[in-house]
Amino acid sequence: MFITSRGGLTAGRVDADGSLFPTRRRTSCTTGTTTPRPATRLRVRRGGTELLWHPFGEGTPEDVRVERNLYKNVLATAWVFEEIRHDLGLGFRYRWSGSDEWGFVRTSRSW
Repeated sequence: MFITSRGGLTAGRVDADGSLFPTRRRTSCTTGTTTPRPATRLRVRRGGTELLWHPFGEGTPEDVRVERNLYKNVLATAWVFEEIRHDLGLGFRYRWSGSDEWGFVRTSRSW
């Protein structure tokens, strides 16, 4: 599995032509299809105001403090992407890992 820090994902051997998800574009260009970015939207209510939070989205206001972290286990068989919105006191993370039964599995959670 080849993963970029922006969430792009592909898998295979040697080069893009030998990958399981063949693409002529670079791995970083697959970000919109392999991250929760296109689908994840969280509706947040704070003090009578409603906000739509789009984790890992491009449209985060500049005045908002967002912390992004990337973790992996020692064998690099599981990767965790995390975004924390300090102004909301909320976080979102998703994990890619391998499974003998299901192949590549993505799980996500918010807190």
